[in-house]
Amino acid sequence: MLAFGSEEVRNTLKKSYPAGISLSQPSNNQRLLDRLAKLSLFKIILIGLALALMLMLGLFAGVAGYKAVREDNDPVRALINDMTDAAEKRAVVNSDYAEINVIIRHGRIAVVAGGVDKEMCPSVAWYFVHRGIVSINGTAPNRASLSNLKALCTQSFDATLAWWPKAAGQ
Repeated sequence: MLAFGSEEVRNTLKKSYPAGISLSQPSNNQRLLDRLAKLSLFKIILIGLALALMLMLGLFAGVAGYKAVREDNDPVRALINDMTDAAEKRAVVNSDYAEINVIIRHGRIAVVAGGVDKEMCPSVAWYFVHRGIVSINGTAPNRASLSNLKALCTQSFDATLAWWPKAAGQ
């Protein structure tokens, strides 16, 4: 029989919880605290600075991307805005970059931009590919990729871009 003061009993009592449950492995929180305790203050400061730098770079990239999308002096963005406005208003909108017409048949609307510069055409078409059906010079691409759109846009001097927006329920 073991005496109450033996070493095994003391070790067992140290590992036990009040409910009588003992753990053979330290918890994840304890392991994390042990690792942090081993790090020097210098390393902790470096890790904090690296995390802060990554956060700042992420915020900067997000703001720069948002600004690039919302910039009005970009001709691609201006044409996209003009075509979107025409679809929302269901009326012809004046544009500096293309002749925009609106066609409504059987309750479906189509926005047709004629005379689109072949350099702007792939970017504008790429924007609208995921927002409905796009055809360039009367041809709808089988597979929507930027290279396919560029090939369709460069078939003529100026492209005619047609967009049928997705219906509200789609």
